Amino acid sequence: SMPVESGLAKIKVTKKGKGKVKGAGSVLPGNDAKLTIKAAKKYYIKSLKVNGKKIKLSKKATKKVYTIKKITKTQKVSVVFAKKKK
Repeated sequence: SMPVESGLAKIKVTKKGKGKVKGAGSVLPGNDAKLTIKAAKKYYIKSLKVNGKKIKLSKKATKKVYTIKKITKTQKVSVVFAKKKK
């Protein structure tokens, strides 16, 4: 098996509210990372930012799959989950 490269590009996720983000971690430079963002019951994804750039979401989205292409450096992902109003 190939030795693990120390030069991995990291995907750092910070989140507020209740929900899950799958796909965080690290990738080999030049690869894509697929993030699956899923809000908990009664929550929705209020905002998603990748490296400070807002990603468009459908209104009151509860799930979003987002691919970050050809990663070469650390990616900062921030997700805010908000409670659905009745």
